[in-house]
Amino acid sequence: MSSTGAAIILYFLPLPLLGKAFYELVLRGRFTGFAISLALFALFVFGAELMRRGIGKSMDFKSRKVALAGGAPLKTMGAAVIGLATFATAFLAADQSLLAAIAIGLGALLGLFLTYGVDPRGAKGVAADSGVSAEELNEALTEARGRIGALEDAGKRLQGGAAYELRQKIRDVVAAAGKVLHLIEEDPRDLRRARKFLNVYLDSAKTVTENYAATAAKAPSPEMEAKFRAVLDDLKTTCEEQYKKLLENDTLDLDAQIEVLKTRLTREGLS
Repeated sequence: MSSTGAAIILYFLPLPLLGKAFYELVLRGRFTGFAISLALFALFVFGAELMRRGIGKSMDFKSRKVALAGGAPLKTMGAAVIGLATFATAFLAADQSLLAAIAIGLGALLGLFLTYGVDPRGAKGVAADSGVSAEELNEALTEARGRIGALEDAGKRLQGGAAYELRQKIRDVVAAAGKVLHLIEEDPRDLRRARKFLNVYLDSAKTVTENYAATAAKAPSPEMEAKFRAVLDDLKTTCEEQYKKLLENDTLDLDAQIEVLKTRLTREGLS
């Protein structure tokens, strides 16, 4: 279930306030009641949006083997806003006593915590003997995913008759790189062994694809296309080799291969 699906009911709960706003303005001619009803509705929606984003962050945290929880506690903030909106609605719009309104607001707050839980805090997936901190690992994986995402985006910009084939080759590179990242998540100790892969190789793969997409859009060339096709094959092979080397805990030969690949990209004018 998406974060929007999990929180959708929170957007519907305050809808009766729109009806009350219409009733106050049109049927009773009370602008103050109309304004209060709209303000309460807006407060509920603001709280629902905070909850939706907080639920999304929690789902992302739970789905990752390695994750660092940080930032504002959006679910807690959203629950507090909705609890406040519930209290204010009970007291200002439903004519409840102060004590009853407080109880209703606290009940809503408790219900939200029981339904959606609290915000995750801290880190997970990094053992004390792994040699890396959760912050270091999370930063490295986030940067790597960003490079892979940029590579995919550049592939989508390719045009021409060979675009479909080249996009498929890029998808193959992305899939192979994703396997490496998954292996690092499974065993954070691999981060040390894969540092050059993450910093040099993925950046080169991103750069060469972006440069080719930009150049081919202006001046397509069969020779350039052939070079790019061959480079993509090499990139996929290097990814697969990195995966195998990490399984074997051996990176010496691969580091040399990465340097050779980087030199080739520079020599052929693709990076």
